[in-house]
Amino acid sequence: MNENQQIEVLQPETSALELIERAQYDVAVSTAHKYPRDIQSFHRDAIALVKSDQETAESCIFRRPVGKKNGREEYAEGMSIRMAEIVAACYGNIVYGSMIIAQTERQVTARGQARDIQRNVTASSEVVESTVTKEGKPFSERMRIVVAKSALAKARRDALFQVVPRALCKPIETAARQVITGSSKPLDQRRAAVQGWILKTGLDEKRVWTALGIASVAELNDDQLIELQGIRTAIKEGEMTIDDAFPAPKASEAFPPVVRNPPSPEKEVAPPDPAAGVSSSSTVTFIQAPPDQSPQETLASLVVDEWGFTFAEFIGAITELGEGWLMKPETIDAFQDIPNANCAKILGAKRGLQKAIEAFRAKGGAK
Repeated sequence: MNENQQIEVLQPETSALELIERAQYDVAVSTAHKYPRDIQSFHRDAIALVKSDQETAESCIFRRPVGKKNGREEYAEGMSIRMAEIVAACYGNIVYGSMIIAQTERQVTARGQARDIQRNVTASSEVVESTVTKEGKPFSERMRIVVAKSALAKARRDALFQVVPRALCKPIETAARQVITGSSKPLDQRRAAVQGWILKTGLDEKRVWTALGIASVAELNDDQLIELQGIRTAIKEGEMTIDDAFPAPKASEAFPPVVRNPPSPEKEVAPPDPAAGVSSSSTVTFIQAPPDQSPQETLASLVVDEWGFTFAEFIGAITELGEGWLMKPETIDAFQDIPNANCAKILGAKRGLQKAIEAFRAKGGAK
């Protein structure tokens, strides 16, 4: 190479977008150093937000099932997505977010990132959520979107709490628990509020008390109030379903077995309207239950014990058949909630009903 020749070093071009982002970050860092956070102000502002109302405090703690121990469900407890939003808003000088990095028919993966621009601390977290039913069938497109949004929120939360020390959040969590227990209100009033929520959801009270490890509302104390509120928050945030939190007893446990009284003949009735979704060629009969067995018990035993379906699959199929079979099926939480007249009509078309539930399951219906 000639000594007079010069070596030209090629520099990579910097895009305008990169320059803008770099300038914005530099401004954010200089601002953070000029106006550093104050931990006392952080606690004061965050606690004020948490204690602003009962609903906000209740949304700050969640509990989700992690398995069973000695026959009872074990729960993991933590600060919720709503708590993360409050912490981020009051902590200051922090940037966090999340994005979907992979999605298939079977799962979705979200990555969350958080950076403390004042102390230059960065953390990331990945959340993987399943998008298939317990039977292994893919969710619908709409449900996959819902699951993806939930994964994004969880990834943001997990990344944030890796950057913000948990020790700094303890006073905020304690304030939320104090509001949740409502220590300023009489215990009877707080118990009545829980019963009002149970009535609103349509749940059988026994399912709730069993999940909490107590026998009745009379045993409900501060610890159970916090535990129950954490479960409710987890349900709202998609950490678990209401059936996961409060499992319904199997029909074989909840009701006595069906005992048919021979020689009681089955009573033939007119076939259902084909427009309702059940074939008119189906043989339509009423099952005459024993005198000591209700129509609801007969229906539950038929669907669950004899056919092997779940209540969710039954209610999903009935919903698709239309309100001619059951008015507002979305408000029905268990077999015993179905009116007698509707039970009689449904039992009168058992073969068509069985086909309808089979079709609902084949389409990848309820879990």
